[in-house]
Amino acid sequence: MAGVYGRQVAISIGVGTPRTNRKPVLGVFGQDGALLGFAKVGVDEGSRHDVTQEARSFDHLEGRVPACIITPQLLDMASWEGLTVLSMTALRTKPGVPRKRDGQPPQGHMQQFSKAFGNGPTTLQASPFWASVRSGASRLAGTPLGPHFSSAVAAVEHCVGDVVVETGGWHGDWTPWNMSWNGDRLALWDFERFDVDGLVGLDAVHYAVSTVSRGRTPTFDVVLAGIDLARRSFVNDGTDVDALVTAYLAAISLRYLERSTGLRGELIAPRAELMLGALQRWLDMPQAAAGLG
Repeated sequence: MAGVYGRQVAISIGVGTPRTNRKPVLGVFGQDGALLGFAKVGVDEGSRHDVTQEARSFDHLEGRVPACIITPQLLDMASWEGLTVLSMTALRTKPGVPRKRDGQPPQGHMQQFSKAFGNGPTTLQASPFWASVRSGASRLAGTPLGPHFSSAVAAVEHCVGDVVVETGGWHGDWTPWNMSWNGDRLALWDFERFDVDGLVGLDAVHYAVSTVSRGRTPTFDVVLAGIDLARRSFVNDGTDVDALVTAYLAAISLRYLERSTGLRGELIAPRAELMLGALQRWLDMPQAAAGLG
């Protein structure tokens, strides 16, 4: 670490609660106590995958993040004693500065970020994003919930496959606890779930659902409350919000279902079942029966 940061350093280690993506995160400090950066450590199959994915994300982000957003800078990606270590700079955040202002997703910043990686409009079923969902459904074919997910994917294509969406990157886990305000600029971190092949608006839906769900017993009604918050954040901008919500529920179900088949998968299996059930129930609601608008 001293070699990466160019000075003698002190290290703190945080591990966190048991979860599928748990990994050691090192705080790196100078001898004067100043925070210099962070290092994420891949110690097993799952955490090595996440650390490697975030390193790839930094490659995609370089030179493309809009000026209104501040992100960490990649310093080093290395192997040490069989571990995978990703080192990055620290962002300047101030204690007491609110991470969210009015409870609404920061739509302006989200859209600028997403559109920086976009390739214009297309139909949902023709988008690279949806190709990834289809591919995931194929990978899950031999799992207990795989056939149910495949049926839901087919139903989504029937309902909204021809809806025009705007391609763009999505952070994948944009939440109030992965960001902080710095004046009118927004500091954003934790890019393990970043995907250049996303849709404009997915981050807003995830932000709203995550915000409403935090600290509450996860149920369909809680997810629906998050969706309602997301829908209210899209005001007269031409977005087919119900179609976007449908695409989001498919993508997040896929993420959790795939994680549930890996190391410590039992920890996220209930969430995977909840989100798949939410997708199925959402498709059965009146807006789906009417072709989602």
